[in-house]
Amino acid sequence: MTHHFEQLVESEIITTVRDFAKAVVIDLVQDRNADELTIRRMDDEAITHLVIDAGAPVLAPGLLERLLEISAGNPRLALMATEAVKTSPNLAMLRDAGVIYEKYFEPILRSNAIFKRTVALKSMGLLSFFHSIDIEDPQDIAMLDTFGFTPDSFLDIVRELQALEFVEVHDGCVVKIAEQTLATYFFYKTFFQDRSLSFSALLHGYFPSHWWQMRDGFVPAQGIFGSEKVLNPAQEPLHAYYTSIRHIPEACQLFLNVFGRYFPNLAFGYILEHVNRLEDVPPTRRMRLS
Repeated sequence: MTHHFEQLVESEIITTVRDFAKAVVIDLVQDRNADELTIRRMDDEAITHLVIDAGAPVLAPGLLERLLEISAGNPRLALMATEAVKTSPNLAMLRDAGVIYEKYFEPILRSNAIFKRTVALKSMGLLSFFHSIDIEDPQDIAMLDTFGFTPDSFLDIVRELQALEFVEVHDGCVVKIAEQTLATYFFYKTFFQDRSLSFSALLHGYFPSHWWQMRDGFVPAQGIFGSEKVLNPAQEPLHAYYTSIRHIPEACQLFLNVFGRYFPNLAFGYILEHVNRLEDVPPTRRMRLS
């Protein structure tokens, strides 16, 4: 008589998720034994060990202090800053995060001939905003057409990018950018620095349905590269888009939720208009207490 035994193997799955998708993930695992953990920023001691191990020239006056200040507990940014000052330990290289990003990514672009082709930059820019693109999805096909791609032409270039490990292709049709820091840089480069992609077309075509992608792309780019390089060139298309939706209250509220921090006059003006439309509330009678 032969006995077959099945061994029950327990496993744990650990995943990270952004705030906008957190509620959905929690809902999916609510019937499981799931715990929620908040990943905290690395402290200065851990960042110090990290950058020293990475070869930072920490003996240069003030350099370590500036590395800790600008990275603000972000290990990825700390490593990028370390790479920026390895060959030239100059505090000027660390004056802001935008300089670090450009110092880090420009050699990557120069050393990869594929980025001499606008089609490659545009592909990275679209992926940096949409996060993933499915070339078999009708809506994504329409989006690609808006920006001058067919599914085949897009797939051809992303296969080249995949071979260089800049993107990932799943199931032969779903394309994702390989890394979030990379996405932030290419969003800035294609929509604001080179303007190979139209920010106005992005707003008018995709802001209502992809507002959180706009927030997750624009806000970090503005914070890293600054108003002169991001907000200033975006002012005209942003004002034009807001003018086009002024008659749609829900759209205005969504716009101001994302961009109101940069346009306080628009936000306060909208609130004032809303308040002025409210009906006057009759004063309540005061009761006399005897």
